[in-house]
Amino acid sequence: MSAALALLACAVCASADPTLQAPGFEQPFAQRFRLDVDTLAGQVAEAAPDGRRLTLDDLRLAATATYAPTRDLLFSLTVPALERSLHDGAASTSAFMPGDVDARVYGVASRAVDTARRQLGFFGGLKGPTAPLERDTYGVPLPVELQPGCGSLVPYVGAVYALGRGHYSGQANVAIYLPFSVREQPHPGDSLRATAWFQIQETHAIATRFGVSTRLDATGQLSSTVADLNSGGFVGYVTTDVLVSPATDLVLAVGAMFPAVQAWLGVHRESTIAGIRAAYDF
Repeated sequence: MSAALALLACAVCASADPTLQAPGFEQPFAQRFRLDVDTLAGQVAEAAPDGRRLTLDDLRLAATATYAPTRDLLFSLTVPALERSLHDGAASTSAFMPGDVDARVYGVASRAVDTARRQLGFFGGLKGPTAPLERDTYGVPLPVELQPGCGSLVPYVGAVYALGRGHYSGQANVAIYLPFSVREQPHPGDSLRATAWFQIQETHAIATRFGVSTRLDATGQLSSTVADLNSGGFVGYVTTDVLVSPATDLVLAVGAMFPAVQAWLGVHRESTIAGIRAAYDF
């Protein structure tokens, strides 16, 4: 394909991969520029250090800009905002606030297209402590898992392997997050995360995706000397998504994450997380 034609081609054609890609799973090709909006909604219940039961309804809206200067390199920047309602006994409060900004780079280490499409890539990034410190109705900082951000600089690294053949594709990735506290407030511990999914593309414009997502967290800190005993542990989600491309270069995704396994330390419980995503390639 000539350079002129590549500029006019749709994102699927330019990436030489017919798989519908949900936001956050982009394939790099030279000069790719993509914008996406991601909305997630869920609920978390956790005990405060004094034993009170706190429940948080969280709505997260994030905008992500992604740019690929070459066919093997992809940069992205995510800016989130949160609408949160905290229920503390009979008292409830609501607030709208920024989340932690996330800058990330993804590089393709190897790719092959023969009887199947295969790609190995590595990624790394940094989350910044741009979310504010949030307090409960008594003015006490919320525990680690209920804070709107990490209160830390969080570098992370990971690897991705993707495989596809015909209308079937899959991907697996693993990453480690290593928070470094930069201010005296609650912050999480180290985290090991992994996801895997399998996708069936029924037509060129509709696909169904099934997967699992896991997270293993170390215990967080309420302060530099006090551990948050209601943080850390393991959660495993079953995930499902439906992807639709109603127009060239536009992908919509609707899905949910169901917490099938919750082996948290202390008192902590998460609900199903519902999500709606939209992405457009320019």
